[in-house]
Amino acid sequence: MTKTIEDVAALAGVSRSTASRALSGHPSVHPATRERVQAAAAQLNYQVDAVARALRAGSSGLIGVVLTNLVNASIQAIATTIQNRGHASGYEALVATTNNDPDREREIVNRLRGHRVDGVIVMGTGGNTAMLNELDRSGFPVVAMIRLPRGVQTSAVVYDDRHAAELATGHLLAKGHRRIAFLGGPASTRSGRERYAGYVRGLRGHGLTPQSEMVVRAPFEPEFGGKAVAELLGAAQRPTALIAANHEATSGAMQELGRLGVVIPEELSVVAIEDSDLLRFWHPAVTVVDTDPISLGERALDTLLARLTGETPDGQTATQVVGSQLLERSSTSPLSRR
Repeated sequence: MTKTIEDVAALAGVSRSTASRALSGHPSVHPATRERVQAAAAQLNYQVDAVARALRAGSSGLIGVVLTNLVNASIQAIATTIQNRGHASGYEALVATTNNDPDREREIVNRLRGHRVDGVIVMGTGGNTAMLNELDRSGFPVVAMIRLPRGVQTSAVVYDDRHAAELATGHLLAKGHRRIAFLGGPASTRSGRERYAGYVRGLRGHGLTPQSEMVVRAPFEPEFGGKAVAELLGAAQRPTALIAANHEATSGAMQELGRLGVVIPEELSVVAIEDSDLLRFWHPAVTVVDTDPISLGERALDTLLARLTGETPDGQTATQVVGSQLLERSSTSPLSRR
């Protein structure tokens, strides 16, 4: 039979209200009494009715984290950071993935609200921006992160995407490369737009005009990276260097380069934007622009917690930008070596 708070109180020899306060961590309960109540609850395998407590307290201690996928190593790092940091702050994170499907995203957010989460951190698909803005305005805290679809009016935390792509492009230009291919995300997302803009600005800063045949942009899918590499290397004017501008593209691109037997960096210098174990332990290790996903996860959670604790008033929004740095490894070499 399911045990109740009354059963716990009877076993501990206290009143129902004292047992309830003890299990909720109320400071008015004597430590010895709290230990006795907790021991009784453990003996009876009593589980607190979290939904009922949330209704009484107005807070569930739960936050939602809605992501497009968990394939991306950076997103994995962000999710882990939010979970660990949230737990330390007294909140548990419910993580869900949308597979970049707006309908699924809308369903997940509504289900999370049904579970009375206190707020959500969303890596948006772009299909529900108006809904998320309205939720945030109504007092249900929403923090957007990473791709930031057009029209977002909530607080947001993003990478310095344009600077990241400029770093990657400048590194290759400094090594003498001029035919630099770019694999990027769609223009419908902030990261897709900004990373392409950084690539273009890097080239133009050296008096070069971007060549359409050196640019391939598509949705964030590993399959795209493999197909794009095959297309670029099959062209009459092959690139001497490659920028893989997101983790999904990088994953497919590196696998295809391995399958084709392309020798890195002798035949092709490679720079990836966003680091991962795959790139650190590839042979040779791949030069990256590290976008610092851990800092992004920390800031996203801190921004949400500030809303929940009242440190940031409802309706006050801002976009925070997380910096990046180039980590040179062994996948790039001067063009003159060839």
